[in-house]
Amino acid sequence: MALGINRSFFGQSKALLGIDIGTSAVKLVQLSRIGKKLQIAAYASAPIDKGAIVNGVIEKQVLVVNAIERCLSRSGVSLKNAVIALPTALVTSRVLTFPAGFSDQAMYEQIEAEASIHIPFPIEDARFDFSSIGLSANKVDADTVLVCAKRDLVDNRVNALEAAGAFASIVDVESYCVQRAIAQAALGLPIKGKGFVFAHFEMGAVNTTLTVVRDHEILFIRTQPFGGQQLTQSIAKQYGLSVEEAEIKKRSNDLPEDYANKVLKSFLNDASQMAERSLQFFYTSTAFSRVDQLFLAGGCAGLPGLADSIIHATQAPTIQFAPHKGYLVHKRINERQLAKDAASLTTAFGLAMRAFDQTK
Repeated sequence: MALGINRSFFGQSKALLGIDIGTSAVKLVQLSRIGKKLQIAAYASAPIDKGAIVNGVIEKQVLVVNAIERCLSRSGVSLKNAVIALPTALVTSRVLTFPAGFSDQAMYEQIEAEASIHIPFPIEDARFDFSSIGLSANKVDADTVLVCAKRDLVDNRVNALEAAGAFASIVDVESYCVQRAIAQAALGLPIKGKGFVFAHFEMGAVNTTLTVVRDHEILFIRTQPFGGQQLTQSIAKQYGLSVEEAEIKKRSNDLPEDYANKVLKSFLNDASQMAERSLQFFYTSTAFSRVDQLFLAGGCAGLPGLADSIIHATQAPTIQFAPHKGYLVHKRINERQLAKDAASLTTAFGLAMRAFDQTK
């Protein structure tokens, strides 16, 4: 089973590959410990053909399997144990309260008995797991987070991984991976980022997600249907190209001189307005009125002018996220390519860190 007591959102740690199965690419990161430091032992990425994954759901498994196989091959790893993630939108989480001292077995039985209350679909169609997160506000009971997803959504990803020759030891959630990667990056900040409010603004191929965290707590998540595909389509329309040709030229920066003014400028304006609206939703729905650092992530993070446009719209200090900073890097890794791709590797790094963290 993929989600449950043994192989789960909160599975046990061991040597693991972090494999992020995204909408447009598979990304792999493996971390190892060298003395007191962590090293990026392996890294690779491979594109997934368009239409293979729709709204986070695998529609064409063979295309996803092929991408995973290419990613494994390019990384040069022999390790087969991996941790993968489900998109946050496909997961339901709840905080439950149990008497302090309840055993895992007792909690499991209680959750099963009350499944119709806590799980929004029949329990036979669910994969679920739980983990204690500490004492409740009354200092007597204990809070436990319950995470569940539909069985077929989990099994599709696990089966695709196994068809490619790897094994899903743990299934995680993308938002947890973002939180974990930000917590690691915060260690290099004054007072290790304690009390800082971080906004992670990830622009993928199809969706853009704002995740706000502070001190290992996820404060806010908002996903909107906007991403790099809109820019690709605008390029195709402006210059009479196929979508495939436009994507190639976008990635290689092989575009006419008027591209910045006729295409890119409008896209940056839309992106910055969306960032401003997302932050306003965060401010109005929580007790917070600021973010201390906004991280740009995803395939569009490196677009020229994006950071300045978002700073102007949001008044939030904004930089491109670099989850690889602070790690040693194995000599077989192309560091220049790693730096280029790093902003798209948040989830992969968060997954790989599960080898050293059993609880978050």
